[in-house]
Amino acid sequence: MTVDDFTLQGYASLLCALTQEGYSSVGYEDVRPTERQVIIRHDIDFEPTYALPLGELEKRNSVSGWYFFLVRSPFYNITAPQTVEVLHELRDMGHQIGLHFDASLFLDDPEVLDREARWECELLESVTSAPVEMVSFHRPKPALLGLAKPIGGRDHTYHPRYFNDIGYCSDSRGAWGHGHPLSHKALGEGRAFQLLTHPIWWATDSAGDPNAALATLQATRSKSLRANLAQTITGYDDGVGRVLKEGNR
Repeated sequence: MTVDDFTLQGYASLLCALTQEGYSSVGYEDVRPTERQVIIRHDIDFEPTYALPLGELEKRNSVSGWYFFLVRSPFYNITAPQTVEVLHELRDMGHQIGLHFDASLFLDDPEVLDREARWECELLESVTSAPVEMVSFHRPKPALLGLAKPIGGRDHTYHPRYFNDIGYCSDSRGAWGHGHPLSHKALGEGRAFQLLTHPIWWATDSAGDPNAALATLQATRSKSLRANLAQTITGYDDGVGRVLKEGNR
């Protein structure tokens, strides 16, 4: 395996390579631009459980990461028991939880934007029983990149301190759009940078094929849906996919 592989082994190799380059993981509040430091960030767009194997790898490598969760998501419920369990497991591993915020829903009104971000942070705090101090934007519009003010009373990951003053590297859409981390200009200069990954590209062992990762997600969700239907509807036939008995309507 190489550090280019979008697999769990590839992620472990990447963490080891960063350590060999003299990099240590730090939180947003502690980063110093001229130091060999990396902010490890994960945006959870699709499936919360995919975060756990990355969190476990980081813990084994003495790395502390930031995990950002959506509150308004068509793919998962932040208050569902299995999601709450993921949140608490990540915190028990020593990682931090932040809000992944879809600001595009409210960009036309700055007051509403700030109010809704604050509300989502407070909701996430009620679920995690811990302060939410950082916000990351979901599919951010250009106007939000380098925004030099807080959102909902919290700092955010695209503030100039974390987006302009240090390097930035992301695996958005399952590819290194800003260049591979180990080839990044900031690393070559021994400067700090923010590394954003999305667990779906790694935990599904897609090996760099985003379509394969999404197909794995679809198959997993289909299986989960069938199991939930069978648990909820008396007489549901998992193989045929129909209700065999009347009454549960």
